Amino acid sequence: MAKQPAAAPAKKRKPADPLRPPAGLDKAAAAEWRRILAAIRKEREPNAMHLAALRRYISAWQLFEKTAAAIPTASAAELDSLSQALARLDRLLRNASADLGVTTPEYRDDKLMRSLGAEPSDASNWQSWP
Repeated sequence: MAKQPAAAPAKKRKPADPLRPPAGLDKAAAAEWRRILAAIRKEREPNAMHLAALRRYISAWQLFEKTAAAIPTASAAELDSLSQALARLDRLLRNASADLGVTTPEYRDDKLMRSLGAEPSDASNWQSWP
């Protein structure tokens, strides 16, 4: 029996930087990742819990964007399920934002309202219900 040559030693790879946006994100999602991470860094150094919440946030954010973009072309039968999906995604975004200690993007509601052909309202002059 002939000896088989020893396998070449595996190249040591640098560990992936956990603070970099994941590889599968589009440009807008990667920009949102960097925005949230910058907001976290202003107050504290991010840890594993922050990164897990950030991944949840970005996943919900991408789905929210995709769902909101589908509304203008949706049929009447699809609108109910899309609006329910948006409500669930909004809750996920708010929960992840609270875990991160940052605010959610303010343009989400404006973008949704404009996609429906309405101008977003200014809540600064709202009066409470009597």
